[in-house]
Amino acid sequence: MICPVVPTRFALALITSAFVTISALAQTNSAPAKLEIIQLKNGDRLTGEILREDDTNLALKTRWNAELLLPKTEIEKREPQAQAVPAPEVVVAEPKPSPPAEMPLPAAAPVKPKGVWKGKIQLGADLRESTVSSYLYSANARVSYARGEWKTAADYRYSYGKSGQVRSADRMDGTLKSDLNLGEEREWFVYVLGGAGYDLVRKIDYQFEMGPGFGRHLIASKDMALNAEAGLSYQQQNFSNGTKRDEMRFRIGEDYFWQINSKLKLEQQAEIQPAFDDVVDYRIRFETTLSYVLFSNISWNFSLIDQYDSKPANGVSNNDLQVRSGLGFSF
Repeated sequence: MICPVVPTRFALALITSAFVTISALAQTNSAPAKLEIIQLKNGDRLTGEILREDDTNLALKTRWNAELLLPKTEIEKREPQAQAVPAPEVVVAEPKPSPPAEMPLPAAAPVKPKGVWKGKIQLGADLRESTVSSYLYSANARVSYARGEWKTAADYRYSYGKSGQVRSADRMDGTLKSDLNLGEEREWFVYVLGGAGYDLVRKIDYQFEMGPGFGRHLIASKDMALNAEAGLSYQQQNFSNGTKRDEMRFRIGEDYFWQINSKLKLEQQAEIQPAFDDVVDYRIRFETTLSYVLFSNISWNFSLIDQYDSKPANGVSNNDLQVRSGLGFSF
């Protein structure tokens, strides 16, 4: 049997490779390095790996020295260092992003009450053709604006008529009144009233009044309201004969509203004004209107107006009664 001849160099390389591999495996599987804490007599402490030792010396590998030779006569104490057990791997969960902090909403601005406009125009004509022809034209208008606890109303009235050749009516007047509710219950209110106009049949070329007062809401519901008022009124009348009267008067008044049903409504106002220095001298005004809805914003109106003056102009009757009817237009 013939054995193959292996070259010497190749054999040496193969043996060297095997030795290196075995050494690496041996080092890999060898026990972990022996660590000790060396206490020297001079008080120093050294921690390191024991490389070798004999009866007189000890070779120590530290973090700062690859090999430190120590005489055993200088060693005070030796103790093994506890092997650190690798801590288990702690998986730190990534924190979940917190939801964005809710920004506080800005404080809501107080809601301002919206103003409410209301208006009504009434037109009337009374005609009569007989032995003596007569006619009477009249117009009334009312506009009000309310916002919160404040309300302002403007009233305008005009009438003109003749009976034969005699002028039976020729007057125009208007009033402006502002109310302001008071307190949490809003039962009481204050007002300012002003008015001006003329009445040529009663020989008044020009007149005006103005004054403050207070009142109370006696009834306040959707279908019915009743208010009572008291105050002062400065009045001046300029007559056609060139004379005039100006005086301070008390004013006591009331106004009433009743929505009888969906179509029929009753409105009424009354006031008495005694003179400040002579209660026998007084004026009274009464007005009531009954309205019936014909269409959504058109109604038929019947009005009764009565005015009384205890001291009218010369030649003029104390009482003045007016009856009017006509169509009303609301907006």
